Amino acid sequence: MRARIDPAVDAPKPAPVAAGDPCLESSARTVVPAALTKLPAVQPPRTLDVGEELALGPLTFKYITLEIPARGRGPYREEAEQVPLLQVFGGALGGHSVSDPRMSPRIVRLGRELVRVETDGQGDRVRLRRTTATCPHEHKLPAPQAPTYVWLSALGRTIVTFPGRGTVPTTLQLYTELSGPGLSVNSENAILSRQLRPDSAGAFTIDDYLVEIVDVVPGPDTTHDGQRWQSNGLLPIVNVQLEVTPQPGGP
Repeated sequence: MRARIDPAVDAPKPAPVAAGDPCLESSARTVVPAALTKLPAVQPPRTLDVGEELALGPLTFKYITLEIPARGRGPYREEAEQVPLLQVFGGALGGHSVSDPRMSPRIVRLGRELVRVETDGQGDRVRLRRTTATCPHEHKLPAPQAPTYVWLSALGRTIVTFPGRGTVPTTLQLYTELSGPGLSVNSENAILSRQLRPDSAGAFTIDDYLVEIVDVVPGPDTTHDGQRWQSNGLLPIVNVQLEVTPQPGGP
């Protein structure tokens, strides 16, 4: 396994140039694309109860009950229980599931669809609030042959992949959690993940690439109070620019 976390180096970074397409990679560091700094309109909320289905754009939400059988014996026995499960079907966009959405708000991000799922306060019923992101959530790159910059954002790309060793691609992923965004970098041989802060920095050597955090820029209606990200919108929106540089002996 080749994976190493390098200490952040206090070296000057190239001055950012004007941003191009927010959904594409760049050969130079850029300012944050304007489209990632504007909160899109949120559609009126819709509600869904157990046993119901609801279509929102290209996504279909099906709210069912999952039965978990009894398990264990004696003092360790746990009785059978029924747990609400929200299934999301997106066709070519893929699918998703939210176990017991009554517990805490969750985010569904497929294609350009961004949906917040939260309890409606009425039994098992949940409320869905939907908006449309700037970019589809996933972007596939050819293997970088020179330093390449990409922006990850809840409003833009959340997953960028490119060929790695073997059959498993190298993946850069921004987790759009309501508790705060997290960054994951993984390959066939290694994985690294961490929460993002306004001052996040560092470089990660993973297989044949050096991945560096270049910029962390809060999105619309998003602040950090020193402990966690805060937002009055659907979720905290943070934009992170990464530089991917192939290393000697790589592809």
